Amino acid sequence: MARPLLLVILVALALPALARQNTTPSLGDLSYQVPAGWSNSKSDGGVQLAPKKLENSQLMLIAIAPAEDYKGELTPRFQSIWKATISSQGFAGEAVPTTQTSKEGWSFAIGASAVAKDGKSILATLFVAQYQAKTQAIVILADSASTMNAHSDEIAGFLGSLSVKGYKKPETKTDAKSVWNATEGIVGVWWGARSMVGSNGLELMNEHLVFLPGGIFAFDLPIRGMDELDMGLAKKEQSKIWFTYSGNNDKGNVNGISTHPEPFGITTKGALSFLGTQYGRARCPSGYRLEGTYGVKGLIQQTTISFSADGKFNDQGTLAQCDQLSNVKELAQPGSGTYEIRNFSLILSYSDGRKAKISFYLATGPDAATSKPSQIVINRHRLGRF
Repeated sequence: MARPLLLVILVALALPALARQNTTPSLGDLSYQVPAGWSNSKSDGGVQLAPKKLENSQLMLIAIAPAEDYKGELTPRFQSIWKATISSQGFAGEAVPTTQTSKEGWSFAIGASAVAKDGKSILATLFVAQYQAKTQAIVILADSASTMNAHSDEIAGFLGSLSVKGYKKPETKTDAKSVWNATEGIVGVWWGARSMVGSNGLELMNEHLVFLPGGIFAFDLPIRGMDELDMGLAKKEQSKIWFTYSGNNDKGNVNGISTHPEPFGITTKGALSFLGTQYGRARCPSGYRLEGTYGVKGLIQQTTISFSADGKFNDQGTLAQCDQLSNVKELAQPGSGTYEIRNFSLILSYSDGRKAKISFYLATGPDAATSKPSQIVINRHRLGRF
C-alpha cells in the first residue's frame, strides 16, 4: 500500500541529509538532489523538476521559487504563499500547514490539499523553508493521487536532500536563567489537572506543558529536567512528547499534536488555556534549598528521600520507584550525596560518584515559597512531606 505523501516526506526530513554528489544543483543558498529520471530546468528565475517519462495527460511537477526576505512567523507566511501561488490561479482549496524543524536546524512548513478549478481537480503540496531571515517556497503538483503516490519516494528523497549553504545548527542545549525564571510570556513550564475516569472513579490527572525557546513544545516534563537540556537525548528517551509551536509571546498554536493546529493563549489572569484546560506557571527558583523528608504516601513498601538546607540528600529508593525514572541507571540504587536545584532540574551528586539530573518544580500552596513545602514534584510525581 502506498504511504501518504506527507508521512513519507516528514520521515525523510527527520533523517540525515543524503550523500551529495560533487555537483549539487542549487537555487540561491538552497541545494537539492534531482531524483533519478527527472529533468532539471530553469524557469522564470526559479527551477522546475519533472519526471522525463510521463503520459500525455499526467502532471507531476516540482517548482522551486527564489528565496525572499522575511522575518515574521512561518504559518502566516505559508498561508500568504498558498494564496499567491494556488488561490490566485483560481483553484479552490485550503491547506493546513504543519511546522517542523529540519535536521540542519532551519524551520519549514508543509501542507497539502486537493484543489479544483473549472471542474478539474489536482493535488497541490506547498513546502516553505525559513532560514537566515528568508523564506523559500517549493510547490509540488500532481494530476491525481495515483500519480503522486507513484512518485512519493522520489519527492521525499528530493525534500530530504534539501540543504542550506552555510547554515549553522542552533545550540541543542539551553541554560538561560532568564528563560526559566520568567514570570511573563509563554516560555516556561506549566501544569494543570484534567478530570479522568480511573479505577477509583473520577480522578484528577496532572499534566505538564513545556514551551522552549525556538518553537519547541513538550507535552510532558523531560525526564532529565531543563538544565542544559540535550534535545537529542530528550527526543530519544521520550519521542512521543515533542512537537512544535508558533505564535507570539502570549498566544499561538501547537502543531502536530492532532490533525490541525491546537490554539493556546495566556488569559488576563496569567493562566494558560490549552485543550480546554487551564494551566498555571510552575515555579523552580534556582539555588533553592529544601528541608525535610518526602515520599509517595500510601505505598506498601514506603520509601522516602530527605533533603537538608546545607545541600545534602539521602534517597532510600524513592526515585527508582517513579515510573519513568526506573530506566535511569544512575537512580537504580539508593544513596546519598549533595544536591542542587536549577532550571527545573534536581541535580544529584552521589557520594559513590554517580551523577543524575531529573525534572523538578515546586507544587503550589501557601508554603511553596518556604524551604519546607508540603509537596514537591519530581518527574511528574507529587511527593508529600512526612
